[in-house]
Amino acid sequence: MRKILIADDETLARDRIRRLLTQTGAFEIREATNGLEALDLIPEFQPDIVFLDIQMPGLTGFEVLKALPVRNFQLIFQTAYDEFALNAFEENACDYLLKPYAKERFDKALGKALTRIESAAGAGSDGSEKLRHNLEAADPYIKRITFKHAGKTRVLATDEVVYFLSQDHVTCARTADGIEHVLDISLAQLETQLDPAQFTRAHRNSIVHLKHVRAIGPTGDSALELSTGEKIDLSRSNRARVTQLLAHT
Repeated sequence: MRKILIADDETLARDRIRRLLTQTGAFEIREATNGLEALDLIPEFQPDIVFLDIQMPGLTGFEVLKALPVRNFQLIFQTAYDEFALNAFEENACDYLLKPYAKERFDKALGKALTRIESAAGAGSDGSEKLRHNLEAADPYIKRITFKHAGKTRVLATDEVVYFLSQDHVTCARTADGIEHVLDISLAQLETQLDPAQFTRAHRNSIVHLKHVRAIGPTGDSALELSTGEKIDLSRSNRARVTQLLAHT
């Protein structure tokens, strides 16, 4: 049975992770309510996976990692702050969960951690392999979008979309051939249905397909250069997340 440590100073956050884990499979779970507790528990408990908050009393998540002489676990950060994403992946984290996150996003992160464990120790004779496959099979993200055009219901594969743009309360999907398809769905709704490993917010009015990003403008430029030759705005608050996603795509 895999051992998992949840380190977070928020009771509701710890309770939610525990609930999601128990819905997924059988794990031995321990909890730490601050950085100092996490630092004490990790050598004693020897967890396989650690869900680690960043901003905690006593020690931050990064300070906990720095103080550990040995790290024999897979790491998943969960935090309400996106500005630490680059630092998190420099720590070789499996994933970076930005609160609040959906169960599907949680399952994806857990699946990554289990995959790394199997790769390091061989196929999961303890049931980890089966659990990982179950997580991967339950793909919650849409692959096609339907919309009305000229009296007909059309189907557009999400993989054909370069970016989604919302202007004047109208959402459009822009494809590589330059065509804009008007959709009957808000950008906020789309964001919850698209695979976050493929699509991400660039700006409050746009979602971009990561495979079409060719460059990020220098600081102060705040633009993404796309495979179509177009540029779209990149907000300061989304810059770190887009950068780390591109580094791991």
